[in-house]
Amino acid sequence: MPTQSVSGKYYILTFVDDYSRYSMIYLLSKKDEVLSKLKEYIAMTRNKFGRTLKVLRSDNGGEYIGKEIEDFLKEQGIVHQLTVPYSPQQNGVSERKNRTLIEMTRCLLSEANLPQRFWAEAAMTATYLQNRLPTKPKGKTPYELWTNHKPNLSHIRVFGCKAYAYIQKQRRGKLDCKAVEGIFLGYDYRSKGYRIYLGDNKIMIRRTVKFIENPPPYDKNEAKELQNQDETTQQLVELELKHEDNHSMEEGEINERTEVNPCEDDEYELSNSQIQTTQHKRSERKTKGIPPERFAFFANPERIKEPKSWNDVLKMENPYEKQKWIESTKEEMKSLQKNETWKLVTPPSGKKVIGCRWTFKAKYDSKGNIERYKARLVAQGFSQKFGTDYDETFAPVVTYTTIRTFLAAAAYKNLNVTHVDIKTAFLHGNLEDEVYMSQPEGYIEAGQEQKVCKLNKAIYGLKAARAWHLKIGESLIKYGFEQSKADPCLFKFANNGNPMYIIVYVDDLLIAGKDEDIRKIIKELQEEYELKNLGEVNYYLGINIERTKEGNFALNQKNKIEEIVEKFNLKGAKPTNIPMDPNYLKQEGEDDLLPNNTQYRKAVGALLYIATVSRPDIAVAVNILSRRNEKPRERDWNAVKRIIRYLKTTAE
Repeated sequence: MPTQSVSGKYYILTFVDDYSRYSMIYLLSKKDEVLSKLKEYIAMTRNKFGRTLKVLRSDNGGEYIGKEIEDFLKEQGIVHQLTVPYSPQQNGVSERKNRTLIEMTRCLLSEANLPQRFWAEAAMTATYLQNRLPTKPKGKTPYELWTNHKPNLSHIRVFGCKAYAYIQKQRRGKLDCKAVEGIFLGYDYRSKGYRIYLGDNKIMIRRTVKFIENPPPYDKNEAKELQNQDETTQQLVELELKHEDNHSMEEGEINERTEVNPCEDDEYELSNSQIQTTQHKRSERKTKGIPPERFAFFANPERIKEPKSWNDVLKMENPYEKQKWIESTKEEMKSLQKNETWKLVTPPSGKKVIGCRWTFKAKYDSKGNIERYKARLVAQGFSQKFGTDYDETFAPVVTYTTIRTFLAAAAYKNLNVTHVDIKTAFLHGNLEDEVYMSQPEGYIEAGQEQKVCKLNKAIYGLKAARAWHLKIGESLIKYGFEQSKADPCLFKFANNGNPMYIIVYVDDLLIAGKDEDIRKIIKELQEEYELKNLGEVNYYLGINIERTKEGNFALNQKNKIEEIVEKFNLKGAKPTNIPMDPNYLKQEGEDDLLPNNTQYRKAVGALLYIATVSRPDIAVAVNILSRRNEKPRERDWNAVKRIIRYLKTTAE
């Protein structure tokens, strides 16, 4: 590295396990320390897994092709693979890992406005976070593959933020402050504690810490003043480790790097009056713009709290999420204007003007990560009057039986299935009645505040879902499709003996057919509608859909099950392999009635949905417990929780 670290280091030695992609870094003062660190790593992995390293892959750097290191590898029976000079692609895993490590290190320092001499702490934190992010090859985090345990992310904090570390009673006087101010520099690998920088190159490890995560402790000018100007040659040593193909980890192994999960005791809760005055001048400058996404946010893909109204968005404290929601409303308004959904007019006398409101929804992918922030302008159609503002409202909804049959037919006939989303679908439906709506919040035209929107097209919230379904049905029939008599949301078409099927669920379409036929129908639909091709289906209406090697479709509702588990606080509950106690019906007791059956009913309703869609194995148990909805007892509630624990155990 070009700058000496706080601890006096200049180099990074990176080890990457080829199977799990789990990485470990060692900080070096000199390059001749590589051999000792390699021995340390090999001893650790041998002790952890009971097996030795098989293959070591590296480039031709002089620090690990000398006689001493070659003799050691031969003695251990380790094959040393070298890349051809100037051919980094031959060691792609390690090269990519190092690039990601350096980029994340740079971003952590930049976001925290910290001097470059903190690069070592940032690099260790970056490695810590990368090991807890899922990887594409295995679909799991390196940490889980390495330790056989899922990582706990509840302790993740913003790197470089201001931190107040608790001082134990034995180390302070009666009138001394109970906490000392520092900068959070990551997680300790040898204990369950946070690393707090106190200045003068001193770092303390503390368990009880209060964090002030925004703004960063330094502004740009202060960071420059603190920057250590000593420079040396930049060097990055990269090693990739390959294990045999049948690499596995036995259950119950202990993680070499203990999972850091600090928690604060109530007894040591820090108040502002107990916090020592800052030793660094805090910047008076207001933060400009919107800060980038935090790495801790990416490391924890839990579901965010969605705003309920436009006012909720304006009051949001998280500037990044606030900006995302506002941008989503702008995108919605752009679509509305493009489709000429309304025109502003003076409200006619005697005509009812309905209201409108913004609704917000975070769209997640099959792995539970946020795919996009979605805003929808919804008319308050409940105030429409039958016969005046609307006549017919019926719009069919596809059944799950149809979806399963659709996928079964696609698998049997070896058809590809593509997922298509039609943007602002309801705006394409034509209104047959005059409807007037107030202007949307946040987008009231200046100087025309007294005017209202006369709707030209249907909009979400109106009692006009039927208008959109008729519109898309007319389009598909025009292209040669025939509407199914068994389910009006299913359309079928035969093209030169090649069958094609389309399922319509409001604005979500599933198209099954040969690739050429699918491309053709998508092109035809694009001439009428603005749509997004989501590619091969993997998530539809809350169902994870995976195509097996044999061409079949495997369905599960893992994401929905995780929601239910979290909703009813059963994350840490014990697993079970059967949904109901076989003796449940034989043990009719007179235990206490539940004081409130609301939670019980909610849980049974959620389980009925899961049973109907994808888990017939719980249908009998849920059916029995649904009979107790009116007066459930404690044993009934325990039985409901047992089903949830069973689903958690067998989610995939």
